[in-house]
Amino acid sequence: MIQLYFATSAVVPSLLLVWYFRARDVNPEPPRTLWWTFLLGVVTVVPVLIYCQPVAPMVAQWGDPLLRGWLTAFIVAGIPEEFFKFLVVRGYCARHKEFDEPMDGIVYGAIASLGFATLENVLYVSKGGFAVAIMRALSAVPMHAATGAIMGYYVARARFGLESSWRATAKGYFIPMLLHAIYDGPLLARELGHGKLDSPLASPFISLAVLIFEIVWVRRLVRRLRADQLEARRRTAAAVLVDAAGTPVVAIEQSLVQVAIQPGSHKYEGPSRVATVLLLVFGAIFASVGGLLLLAIGIAVASGRLEAGTLQNAIIGGLVISVPPLALGLFMFARGLRRR
Repeated sequence: MIQLYFATSAVVPSLLLVWYFRARDVNPEPPRTLWWTFLLGVVTVVPVLIYCQPVAPMVAQWGDPLLRGWLTAFIVAGIPEEFFKFLVVRGYCARHKEFDEPMDGIVYGAIASLGFATLENVLYVSKGGFAVAIMRALSAVPMHAATGAIMGYYVARARFGLESSWRATAKGYFIPMLLHAIYDGPLLARELGHGKLDSPLASPFISLAVLIFEIVWVRRLVRRLRADQLEARRRTAAAVLVDAAGTPVVAIEQSLVQVAIQPGSHKYEGPSRVATVLLLVFGAIFASVGGLLLLAIGIAVASGRLEAGTLQNAIIGGLVISVPPLALGLFMFARGLRRR
């Protein structure tokens, strides 16, 4: 039962990131399409596992843990995982009628990757427990989301003719694959070497640097494409006003601020960018921990392990320690999303 508890808790970080990417889209995608994309991302775990059945044992024959770690990162993780996620983004999402602007590439790419990351996270966390749940919530899950967003960005550039189709398509696969493998390489090498390797190629700082690089890159892409969306909305509103009133655009420029930008899409004058990042990060941590504790209460009650005399006190005490961090985390995360 405790394995089920940890496995289910692994879903929370992915759902928070799904919420984040959808909230940053000025023209949100239909939930049905998003969840189909997420589900297809989950399904990609199956062909990855089939691919790894014959390949992983061959890589495992290499004796040197450093070399074996990096080979595993490329051949067993980066190459197949990003390839099958790429098939979802390029083969399903980019062909869908709802994929009609560049921002959609980032949203669909991130969500397809989060589908894969969710099931992968469940498998890892069910074996590793609470510590693994927290560590992966702060590292592996955001890494998958970021590589997916980068993948979707280049798929969109190919889809809308913003770059040579073959070049953008190649970037859409190879850049996420390389980032994924470079992130995994040092961690797998350290794991295989039982933490005793002193090679710079086994330094976890490489993985941390890749993760930070991806997050910064994706945030910049999201801000830029969101600004393009807002500008497109402003121009559309201007065209409508000019067509309806015959008034030059210059004469109605001031009114566009109120007409073109809908409530909630203006620049949020609250926390700075650093504070916004802190709100999102700590909001995700508190929400994940609160969700873990709340789920633990539910499983304990459902399993019948609590004695009748202590059941009520256990439920009340559990709610007291789980609901506040969950509510605070969701509040902080929502505040971070309001940053425009």
